[in-house]
Amino acid sequence: MSHNAWLYRRIASRFVAVAALALCFMSAACQPEPEVGPPAQLDDGEPPQAEDDRPVEEVLALIDEMPDWASTASGDEDVVERIDSAARRIAAYPTATIRAAFVQCREDVGGQSAYERKLYVLNQFLFDLPRTVRRDSPHFSATGGPWLGAPVSGAERDPQPSDEADMRWPWAADAEGVWRLTGRFFGYFGASYNYLRAFDYYSANFGRREIPAARPQRPGD
Repeated sequence: MSHNAWLYRRIASRFVAVAALALCFMSAACQPEPEVGPPAQLDDGEPPQAEDDRPVEEVLALIDEMPDWASTASGDEDVVERIDSAARRIAAYPTATIRAAFVQCREDVGGQSAYERKLYVLNQFLFDLPRTVRRDSPHFSATGGPWLGAPVSGAERDPQPSDEADMRWPWAADAEGVWRLTGRFFGYFGASYNYLRAFDYYSANFGRREIPAARPQRPGD
């Protein structure tokens, strides 16, 4: 075999190898990309969510369902019973869950008066508050206000800092020691009620109150 013939064969074999490699790359490039399916769905059609989010959403829904405390001024006992029922159902949840719902309320509705009243009633119900405190006590300042109608000892029209205030109002224990919503809303003066600050203050200083166990119920049950 002549030198030229051998050279031609080497060039041809290399050309075939390069062409085959190019075809291989082209074939891979032309393959369709794998399809990415939608997120997995729950049985009820809702996207998956963290398990810890569900109790918080349930507490938020119960707060939404709770009537505005201002509606008790009319003396409607049905409204009082619905507030009482919602408070007891919410009390069945852990402190951290309820606090997370309060935080979410602050982000969603801020200082809307109706929610301030609802969360005030809840704060007063959830914690083991003393029966009375002096009006110049930091405990009393955590309640915000003043809330019109809150019982204060001494001169009704001229309360003094040293007077005793009912720390548990608008709740009061009946003859059997069961707390009932007896106070009515007649007005509020002062800065916007800081329900999250009050929640944290009560939690740190008094802790949760012992309330007969109740099964957490979903809103609407």
